[in-house]
Amino acid sequence: MLAPISASSNVLQKYRKHPSSGPRELTPAMVRSIDEVDKPAKRGKKSETHKEAQVSKPTKGKTPKKRKSDKAVTSPPQPKKLKKLARRLILQSSSDSDSKYVPPQHKIAPPSEFERESSEDEASGRATRQAIKATNASLHANVNDLLTQLEVELAVENGIMGELNDLKSMSSMI
Repeated sequence: MLAPISASSNVLQKYRKHPSSGPRELTPAMVRSIDEVDKPAKRGKKSETHKEAQVSKPTKGKTPKKRKSDKAVTSPPQPKKLKKLARRLILQSSSDSDSKYVPPQHKIAPPSEFERESSEDEASGRATRQAIKATNASLHANVNDLLTQLEVELAVENGIMGELNDLKSMSSMI
């Protein structure tokens, strides 16, 4: 157990100097728990009700549909309670404590820092995508122009090769 620790280790030297106290005495609670663990496991016939229920499934045909109950009248569902909107009452400054209904004012909260950052990130992402699309379009156009030039040069070379081939066949006849 101590093999991975070097012999010159300070901790190991202190451990070896520490006197051995011998085996520990077990408390009654420890003895009981050991006895409970040492008891053989209960062996006996296990109930097979769950297994039988799984095995006895019908193998043929459809399962019958549930029938509706014979009750002629069923109670209608109870209407859902509607939550009333919160109302603000502002007391008048006069001595009579009449109140006046003031509809709630919906304030538009300024965007949080996170929302601002995310909208800025979205905007910069859109701008980057647009720039990439524009660059892609210009590169695509350049490649198409170069391909057109190469096709023209190839046609010219094919014409020259055809003429050389004709001259070669004429010179071989002479």
